[in-house]
Amino acid sequence: MREFQARKKRKKIVDSFIYSWWFLALLYIVGFLFLSGVVRIYTNHRGVSKEKAELEEKIKTLGKDKLRLENDLSRLKSDYGKDFEIRRKLDVQKPDEKVIKIIEN
Repeated sequence: MREFQARKKRKKIVDSFIYSWWFLALLYIVGFLFLSGVVRIYTNHRGVSKEKAELEEKIKTLGKDKLRLENDLSRLKSDYGKDFEIRRKLDVQKPDEKVIKIIEN
């Protein structure tokens, strides 16, 4: 019987500790800190995901630009490509060649 009363007394002490206002306040504070950490990590994750998607898109466009520039470079290495760019940018002609310019009103 004494053993049962001792166990009941210990249970009462533990219950009074667990249900005390300062323990519950401490528990709420720890819960709030935990929840705010989770929210901060979640918002950080969303920002990083958005930035990752933007960078992947930028990588795709840079890859396309690289291919275009490599094609332009290979074209400029040939004599035809050099001649074409000189004519396009400098408005020149060969000695035995005639150029016709069409001007629209």
